[in-house]
Amino acid sequence: MKTKAIRFNKTNLSSFMRDFGNGETFDSSVKDTEVSGLKFRVGLKRSVFQFEKRISGRKGSPVTLTIGAFPAVSIEEARQEARRLANLCERGIDPREEKKQRQAAKASQRIMLKDAVDEFFAIKEKKKLAPMTLKKYRNVITHQFAPNWMSRDIRSITPEMIEAQFYLVQETARERCFEMLKVFGNIWTTCAPIFKDSNEKRLLGTSPIPEVRELLDGVQKNRPNRPVIPSHLLGKFVVTLERLRDGFLSVDANNETNTLIECPAIGVITKDDITASGMTTSDITNDVVRNHATYPTHV
Repeated sequence: MKTKAIRFNKTNLSSFMRDFGNGETFDSSVKDTEVSGLKFRVGLKRSVFQFEKRISGRKGSPVTLTIGAFPAVSIEEARQEARRLANLCERGIDPREEKKQRQAAKASQRIMLKDAVDEFFAIKEKKKLAPMTLKKYRNVITHQFAPNWMSRDIRSITPEMIEAQFYLVQETARERCFEMLKVFGNIWTTCAPIFKDSNEKRLLGTSPIPEVRELLDGVQKNRPNRPVIPSHLLGKFVVTLERLRDGFLSVDANNETNTLIECPAIGVITKDDITASGMTTSDITNDVVRNHATYPTHV
């Protein structure tokens, strides 16, 4: 039976998948009317783009290659790859052999951290990761990764090197050292499926980050001596102060300190200040928000 041909777009492909799932069509594949050789096949677990074409000057069955799953691979990306593969076939080159050669060349090359970073962002941008998150990752790579790492094979960056960089970053950016570990680990795990040898074996083994964390055993993130009021709890905090002021809440009599709030803009607020009834919500809200006031845990 001749395979049906349609113009590939999201609406048509979604409709085709729905019809196949409902049993309205028994053909699991459809051709693109725009690019010769490009097909779309519906499967039980996933639907994929495929390329099928005879190699010029050779006899036998057409070559069939899987381009990628939809919608992870967009229609335009599938068309671009299909055009590239069609060009190889027309020149008498077997795309399967060309793929093996490319993978062998990649395997013989060093996996530079810079290349891994480029692959990492290409994947994350394709998955439409939030721009602010991407910006944060770039900032960590620029400022917290060792300058000479980018020109090194990522596999040559040892746990001991990462540990040394961790302590170096900790001296000037105490919380960023943990972000550095997280980003490096994300780059490694994201790129691990990308870099393979000619036998489809991954070139990146186990991430060094778990071993780094063992080396850093006992090192914890620095925490403020006093808890900071999160913005989403500010309203509850203000209400608590007013209830203290108006006598609806009691303060632990065994608590020796008279301090309730310490804030640069409004100074120290004591229990006596609250009971003096001279303070309202509007008096403290703006200053607390602007200056991130801290308060003892006994309030």
